Amino acid sequence: MMTYAPEEYETYQREIETSILNNHIHGCVMKEYLNYVQIQELHSVTSIHVTNILTDALSAFLQEQMLSGSIIIYGKWLHYDDIENENFFALPYNHINDLSGILIEVINDLDNYTKLSVKNRNGIINLASEQTVKNQWNNILNID
Repeated sequence: MMTYAPEEYETYQREIETSILNNHIHGCVMKEYLNYVQIQELHSVTSIHVTNILTDALSAFLQEQMLSGSIIIYGKWLHYDDIENENFFALPYNHINDLSGILIEVINDLDNYTKLSVKNRNGIINLASEQTVKNQWNNILNID
């Protein structure tokens, strides 16, 4: 699934749609812009979030997926150092070819992986909540 993409991604979107159909996957490619409420609704019904883009800086979308309790699967090349600790549960993979095996494992044991991912909510609150970020800036700027 992708929420939207510029015109030059239409070929890629068609390839993903074809793959979904050919592999009998229950899913869709979302091509239209989603407003914030629609994004929140999407988070609330998503169990697994896969990030396999080339670069990312712990995006707000990913943080919101953690807040909503999704199981996080990401490419190790993204260097999410902030979540690679005991406060989070996420499944990194080294190569795109590893992704299908991880997805099968997660889907076959969804309840267990969902329970393990519960800690991500508090982890992301402690890492990136408004109050945490405000305190970090106050410390950097030496403001009491």
